[in-house]
Order: sequence, then structure tokens, then C-alpha cells
Amino acid sequence: MDVLTALAGYLESRGVGKVGKSIFVSEMPNATEGVLLFTTGEGLMRHTDVSRYFRGTVFVATRANGYQRAADIAKAVFDVMDFEGLAVNGMRILVCQPEALPSPFGRDESGFTEWLSSYELALTIE
Repeated sequence: MDVLTALAGYLESRGVGKVGKSIFVSEMPNATEGVLLFTTGEGLMRHTDVSRYFRGTVFVATRANGYQRAADIAKAVFDVMDFEGLAVNGMRILVCQPEALPSPFGRDESGFTEWLSSYELALTIE
């Protein structure tokens, strides 16, 4: 039921990067180029009265040593995070789609440029 790790594996399978090297879940080492997947403290919430049906927002931060490189990584994620019907790790992701275009978020303390985007996610647990 680890949705973020499943999405990280999906991004790796689509050629965005490598889990643990350039794709991270919840935490990302300082001064590291790549993608960070995270949710708010609430996570994905149960939706309606349908058992085992959850919805929410997954956030993606991309970081690189340069504005254009960070934008390119954000676009690579954006291009593949629009899908339906992915079955993975006992879950069926019914829909994953962008909520907004990725946008620059500034620089982190190591000077790397960051971009932020968000994706609507709806899934069932099998």
C-alpha cells in the first residue's frame, strides 16, 4: 500500500531516473539532482462511502543544478504522470493526472533550482 514507492517505480520504468539515485520518496538528500514524491500530512484520504477507494494529491519536486535542467526533469515527470488503470503492488491507480503545470519554486540551501508540480490520484486497494 505504499503508493509513493509504487509511483517511484513507475517513473523509473518510464525512464525518468533510478529509484534511490535520482527518484526519492518523502526525503531527498541535499545537493542531489532528481525527483522527490511526497504528500501532505493527511496523505491520500478515503473518498465517498466506497470501501478501499482513496483520492488525493501527490506532489512532485524536481531539483537540479540549473533552472533549465530542473525544468527538463519536471517536464519528463509531467509527460508520464497522466495515465489510467495502472495495477501495481495490490493497488489499481484509476487515474493520475496533472492538477497544474509544473512551476519554478526557487532554490534550495545548496543552490539547486527546484520546480513543483501536483497530480490528482484516485486508486483502489485490492
